[in-house]
Amino acid sequence: MPQMPKVELYAAIRRDYRHGMKLREIARKHNVSWRTIRKAVDSLWPEPRKKLPPRPTAMDPYKAVIDGILQADLDAPRKQRHTVTRIFHRLVEEHGAEVSYQQVRRYVADRKPQILVESGKAPIEAFVPQTVVASKADFGIDLVTPLQAGSSRQGRENLGYQRDPFAIDWDQRQAVCPQGRTSRFWSPSTQQGREVIVVRFDEADCHPCPGRTACTTAKRWGRRLTLRPRALHELAQANHDAQNDQAWQAKYALRAGVEGTVRQALAVTGSRRTRYRGLAKTHLEHVYSAVALNLIRLDAWWNDKPLDHTRTSHLS
Repeated sequence: MPQMPKVELYAAIRRDYRHGMKLREIARKHNVSWRTIRKAVDSLWPEPRKKLPPRPTAMDPYKAVIDGILQADLDAPRKQRHTVTRIFHRLVEEHGAEVSYQQVRRYVADRKPQILVESGKAPIEAFVPQTVVASKADFGIDLVTPLQAGSSRQGRENLGYQRDPFAIDWDQRQAVCPQGRTSRFWSPSTQQGREVIVVRFDEADCHPCPGRTACTTAKRWGRRLTLRPRALHELAQANHDAQNDQAWQAKYALRAGVEGTVRQALAVTGSRRTRYRGLAKTHLEHVYSAVALNLIRLDAWWNDKPLDHTRTSHLS
């Protein structure tokens, strides 16, 4: 028999306890100790899992060295800044570090944005893909990017009860559906490396509900919602609301010009892949490509050539 999540186990123990089962019978039924039964009866939610202290790694003695290199690169000319490969070679040659290139690359990728924020040189807002939502919470950067509607069936089809009509009570760790039913389970978990909260309604509430067909097609369980942690959920909700504002749409319209410029460079000159070997020849190719693009744009400007109708981005 597969082991059920602890939140569901606690709910089952409380249900049996309310029905008058003895502690010994509950312990035998669910294969738990009397201490677990007492915790389930006294508290709605299991105790949070204790976080283990971070284990020491081979990178620990050299993190300060890498931080110093990255901080010095902030004031260095662009061509003189350290790549990950150069940092790795310096650690090995100058400090005798016994670390792998992958370890150095992961640390630099995580630490470089933090150093930019600490130094006050990080961009305040940026046009980025919509897969990044946490930059405001983590780095204080406002994202200018549209977010898709939910990935649920209701969101894809734009029908029925989507996630917005559900009232989320973060303090009580429960959700209320448009029909006034309260969720039964609230389970923090991890999906594809991201922290999420799975909220599920009881089948006994969803099955006789008059709005069931507009809410869920699940036959075994009730409606289920997948939420991001509270800070990210509220940021995403604020971003969705801002997308309907004309000022935000005018700001995001700047991205259309950037995308059109990049697309023209790739389609006309084929700059995505170099035709030659060696940096010198590749650089000369880029110079010629830039000159050609400038001549094409000047010709279009002088002859009043209308702009092409570009396609609508799938991010919109």
